[in-house]
Amino acid sequence: MTYKIEWIEVNKYGEQKVSLTRPDGSKLLEAKLGKEFKSQNITAGQTIEGNEWKSPKNGSIYIFPVKEEEPTAYQYKPVYPPRSPSQSHPAMEYQKEVTKNVEKAQDNTSHSVRVSSTMRDAVLLAIAQEDPSHENVLEQRKWLWKHWSDPDDDPIYGD
Repeated sequence: MTYKIEWIEVNKYGEQKVSLTRPDGSKLLEAKLGKEFKSQNITAGQTIEGNEWKSPKNGSIYIFPVKEEEPTAYQYKPVYPPRSPSQSHPAMEYQKEVTKNVEKAQDNTSHSVRVSSTMRDAVLLAIAQEDPSHENVLEQRKWLWKHWSDPDDDPIYGD
């Protein structure tokens, strides 16, 4: 609605109190302008666009600027160019690429476990030997790496 401002005053709290004339000619003797109007230099005799809102708490009437509605994500369906049956959707191509990368990462899992486990165990062995030097850790790790796949037929494991 378009309102004509008859008078305006700013109280000590910075609120803008106004007297307005509605489009139908009726008077609104006391209302408060929303904070969005503070940046505008509003004077008596000026017209503003806004919507009335009555506070259920204290019954005060506020005028807020008209907001243009922004479309939501689901309001419009995306338009894709028509494609022949032999063409696949770009999202499907992306999904295929992601699937390849996931499979590759899963193939590397056993290697990753071997790397981290041998390093952890080499550090623990070096500490247990009370020689946590860089050279000793590397020596322990080389031994662990070399013997990673040894069969468990050693006599200490039993049946």
